[in-house]
Amino acid sequence: MDIPDSSYLANLLEQRIPEEAGEFLQRILGSAIPRTGDEPRHEIVACGRFHGAEFPNMLAYVQNRQASGALVVIDGDAERAVFLSRGRVIGAISTVLFERLGRLLYRAEVLTKEDSGTLVDAEENLGVEALLLWLSLPHLRWAVDRRVWEVGAALALVKRGHFLFVHGEPAIDGPRVSIEPEQVAREGLRLKQELGSGVPASGETLEAIPMQSPPPRLERELKPIDVTPETAREIVKRIREAETAAHSV
Repeated sequence: MDIPDSSYLANLLEQRIPEEAGEFLQRILGSAIPRTGDEPRHEIVACGRFHGAEFPNMLAYVQNRQASGALVVIDGDAERAVFLSRGRVIGAISTVLFERLGRLLYRAEVLTKEDSGTLVDAEENLGVEALLLWLSLPHLRWAVDRRVWEVGAALALVKRGHFLFVHGEPAIDGPRVSIEPEQVAREGLRLKQELGSGVPASGETLEAIPMQSPPPRLERELKPIDVTPETAREIVKRIREAETAAHSV
């Protein structure tokens, strides 16, 4: 069997894999990670099989290198991505219904199941920032923060997945968080320990990381709004400007 030379491997990593993965990455990342080059494509710097046991090591590597980009993980039908900027976790996205922002707020008893459906549809069709048409900024920030922990815990439990690390400074939709990757990894390990599938070799019992308390329950009904993504962005922009003006007084 002929062994591929370095030029073949370089072409595979720099051109063929980004080309083949382009449509998939565009679907899950959207415009969050910039594409580069004369023929724009995502810069994939690592890819391969993924097991939850390696998740802490991956995050530690990213943190030590102060890297920016997206760790994309495919686990069967589930597609998730953790966004990082200069070595810190700033957000996460997921195609899993229970990890949608509306469902996270419903599970925290902040809104009804019907209202969560309105937000799930809005997030999918209009984007995260557009949820400010229904939510206050503290409500949205809490949900965005909570999703990072939910996605991190889910990735720690993956047994047979695949990953790509896409390099680039993220321009994510919606509020950013700022969390040390080590904390996300530690919480994932704690969950595995709690489920009896990941006791550390040291026998150490990991304590839960304190989470933000859920925001107040929304009593009003969240009705669907018939707007285009462009109109939603313009309205949200005005909401943001009004909030900024109010805080500067």
